[in-house]
Amino acid sequence: MNFSKLLLIFKWQHLVLGLLILLNVVVISVSDISDSRWIRLISTVLFFAYFLKFSSKLNVFILVVLVFMVLRDISIQYYEEPLGHMAFLIFGVLAYGILIIERLPKLKDIRISKMTLLISLILISANTYTLHILINMLEYHFGSAAHIIVFFTYGALMMIMTFTAVSYNYIYNSTRSLVFVFLAIGFLVSDITSLFAYYFEVDICYYLERISYLIGLSFTVHYGLSIRIQHIESEDRRIMDTAEINDTEVLYIDETTSGRAGEYSKEDEKASLYTFIKARKS
Repeated sequence: MNFSKLLLIFKWQHLVLGLLILLNVVVISVSDISDSRWIRLISTVLFFAYFLKFSSKLNVFILVVLVFMVLRDISIQYYEEPLGHMAFLIFGVLAYGILIIERLPKLKDIRISKMTLLISLILISANTYTLHILINMLEYHFGSAAHIIVFFTYGALMMIMTFTAVSYNYIYNSTRSLVFVFLAIGFLVSDITSLFAYYFEVDICYYLERISYLIGLSFTVHYGLSIRIQHIESEDRRIMDTAEINDTEVLYIDETTSGRAGEYSKEDEKASLYTFIKARKS
């Protein structure tokens, strides 16, 4: 699959995302929570099928993650039952755990920046606060001590996945790492807003939950399909490790060195979360 074809696939994916967001918003507006859950399941299955259709080199990690996402959305149909709620949490733990494991080898040279620390602390604080206020409210919902352990494990993995994503982006500063940041944030926002929507009856959070979930799912598919350029990311990192640069320098790889200047360098130049936010402000 050449690069131009990959870009076309991503453009079609954006169209699919927009249509699914519109469909989900309409269903949430005019129907009940049961129908909303079914349309979420259908959306997840469609993204799964999209991934299988356009994946030229199968990313096994993302394939398994998407399988667990589908199983989780099947479980959510029975969310009010202890077994259904337990299954929902377990499949979420497995999906987030695999995403973390898939990225861990990239973090062997982790260096914590102020931006990484700030974003991580904000997200972790929000999640910790949510878990704290919910645990007493949901005590009746847990059938056993194991249920509570799985609930906290789910919350902990959300935090770890977000920290892993931001650290990965800080180390590699690539477009692919930025995609991973967006998928992690999408799922984190989705999980937090879903709790406020369901348990605190904040109606607008139903919309925020679904939109952020679909965005996170779309970026997961994007991440899985971009496996073709993973070796480029690793090559750039290897060159950066061997080059003599200081903390304020930016490494630009010459065309004679990489044979691909102009195809990726401009895209990767603004690929960190910090430069993305800075570009948006300017």
